[in-house]
Amino acid sequence: MKNSQSALLGSLILLLGAAAAADLAGATLRVEVVNLRNDLGDVGCAVFNSAEGFPDSGGKATKAIKALHAPIVDKKAICEFKNLPSGVYAVSVYHDENKNGQIDKNMLGIPKEGYGTSNDVHPAMSVPTFKAASFTLDGDKLTSLTVQMGY
Repeated sequence: MKNSQSALLGSLILLLGAAAAADLAGATLRVEVVNLRNDLGDVGCAVFNSAEGFPDSGGKATKAIKALHAPIVDKKAICEFKNLPSGVYAVSVYHDENKNGQIDKNMLGIPKEGYGTSNDVHPAMSVPTFKAASFTLDGDKLTSLTVQMGY
């Protein structure tokens, strides 16, 4: 009896451990950035899980939960973020043409380098909002987005 109880307890621990590992694995978010005007530099990508700090992808992205730079090939870049828990997110990207780690702006504060967000939000006279750019990521599957770079 004791052996069968130990075996059952061991199996239960293994099942719970596998379920916890699946939760920890999280989802993969693959962002394809298209419509780049050239292959110079790289693309900075940032993922946010709240409006705080969004859409700052301009090199700092201090409030992003994950950020990275991706190479450009044939005027496209792929940013892949792994192990994201289910939730609501928004992505911001920028074309760092001179690889100085920030989005360059003119004297009026208007970006001179390309930028974009999830849901391709490009308001004419304001900064994109987290709400407009947000999407839901579910489970541990691969989710793919395409972001159009705007200049």
